[in-house]
Amino acid sequence: MRTPLVVIALGLAAAACSGDPPVTPPTDAGAPVDAYRPVAASVEQVQAYEGQQHFVTSLYASGLDLTDATVIAENPDGPLEVLNVLCNAVRCGVELRIRDAYINTGIPVPAAFESHNNFLRLTSRDGVVRQALVTVWPVDALESTAMVSVGVHDTLIAASATADQETLVHAAPIGGPVRWFVNGGVTFAGTFDVSVSGSTPLVGGFAGGAAGVRGDGTGGGQGALGGAGGGGGGALEVGQSGTGADGSGVGGTGGPVSGDTFGSCELDGTDTTCGGSGGGGSLGAGGAGGGTLVFMALEPMDFSNARLVAHGGDGTNGGGGGAGGNIVIVAPSWTPPASIDVAGGAGGSTAGGAHGGTGSLGHIRIDIPGVRYEGAFHGPAVSLAGVDFVTRAESVRLTGTAEPNTMIRFSPYMNMTDEVRVTSDSTGAFVADVPLARGLNRIRVTANTSVGNIRSFTGNAFEFGEQQPIGAFIDIASIPASE
Repeated sequence: MRTPLVVIALGLAAAACSGDPPVTPPTDAGAPVDAYRPVAASVEQVQAYEGQQHFVTSLYASGLDLTDATVIAENPDGPLEVLNVLCNAVRCGVELRIRDAYINTGIPVPAAFESHNNFLRLTSRDGVVRQALVTVWPVDALESTAMVSVGVHDTLIAASATADQETLVHAAPIGGPVRWFVNGGVTFAGTFDVSVSGSTPLVGGFAGGAAGVRGDGTGGGQGALGGAGGGGGGALEVGQSGTGADGSGVGGTGGPVSGDTFGSCELDGTDTTCGGSGGGGSLGAGGAGGGTLVFMALEPMDFSNARLVAHGGDGTNGGGGGAGGNIVIVAPSWTPPASIDVAGGAGGSTAGGAHGGTGSLGHIRIDIPGVRYEGAFHGPAVSLAGVDFVTRAESVRLTGTAEPNTMIRFSPYMNMTDEVRVTSDSTGAFVADVPLARGLNRIRVTANTSVGNIRSFTGNAFEFGEQQPIGAFIDIASIPASE
């Protein structure tokens, strides 16, 4: 059984030697030494990850006319598959698919030397060869055999994910929120459950309060005295207040709405506990808040028959129920799951007839172009269907959906010079014509919401931060016919 891959550290490895290749390799005592490699071409984007289906870069070759040049993978059986090439006299734009070509080890790949150097061969029309380095990081393909009954936690990055209907993935009692980032596609038909039982939290949830004590977190319900029921945990809504028994006490107040109303915490790698606040207790403990699940893919996601569950814990002996947890789903398109369930936990009852309050529903965030899921918050989701990642055009039209009447910002990171701002309409739809500079354009997309700037996670590459992806890029190479 393979263990799913966890966090990947970042680094760039570069190796290129200059010098024209000799006709006959030099020898030493009759033994040939390695032939010199061609002169290196300059590469705008050199770091790729297994599973990326639309890796885009731009190549230059000093002093060489690239009109009608060709670009091929040096190793046709390696991870680089050339999908599209456009060249002019100055540069070539290249779109690649990064195959899952390296062995799935099931262990972290933490150091730069774990990456693999791969090369593109750039050949001018008069036969001059240049070599371009693309460094590929191997990441595991997740399969059913690697997931069954495994208590998961923290961040992992994968090339792809496949699980049948018999697969059960559940959260561990330790570690940070479950955040899965998949460079390729997802076919998941099983059950992913980050629910809790009782007052002990799992990944991403707050603990329930002890008897008579307020629950943890901003949405924790109040404890109660005199045998009354504790308040339920709050998250999407205020938790239900507890009730007394035969006039013997006043029930605890239901927890307030969690401070992380729209799920931005789930995407911040510095946060280990997000929403899903635990309910306060009375004579017994309150229920813990449900756990956190983030499931993102750069390619289509098929959740046919899948169940995604993040229940809050039930209170005991008058304790309030915990709020439901947090589920964030991001993909360019999907086949929806059979259910997404973030129900709050039930309040417990005492022998004297007091009841703890029910926990609130948790948070759901769905960032999929055109999808409006009931009860969900929506960050900016850009549709890349029909977009040419290598183009001769000087602008690109990007469409998508977000929360209604929200400002969407298309910000320059590489080459773009001007930020473009548009406002989504009453349905959440937006359209933006974004100018492209020559060469590689790397575009960040954010939405200005009531809780601050929300990054988009739909694109053709993840942007990596300290520990995990912090958003997505849209990479497009503009190669005009002449410069």
